[in-house]
Amino acid sequence: MTDAPDQVYLVGGGIASLAAAVFLIRDASVDGNDIHILEGSSSLGGSINGSRDERTGFVIRGGRMFEEHFGCTFDLLRAIPTLDGSSTVTQEILEFTREVLPSSNCRLAVICQ
Repeated sequence: MTDAPDQVYLVGGGIASLAAAVFLIRDASVDGNDIHILEGSSSLGGSINGSRDERTGFVIRGGRMFEEHFGCTFDLLRAIPTLDGSSTVTQEILEFTREVLPSSNCRLAVICQ
């Protein structure tokens, strides 16, 4: 794409908008500073976000299981460097999964009173 738009606005901070932002940067050469994600809540991630509160505990919604056959997901995450820049998010997830065997039978949740 040679004529990148001046500004891009994505509505909702869920995985679809976050993925769209990565693909716009990687595949359409849109500068990350020109991408704006509009979110009504205080956290990004949509239904797969996670949050914690030191007093009440943790809330984790949505699936957290990443398996090696998730080709499209790993293609996306391969374009994102880890925070320390030593590898990609795909590599980090696969290494973590090898060290900590995941189980879909458990969930961590907050008990609200």
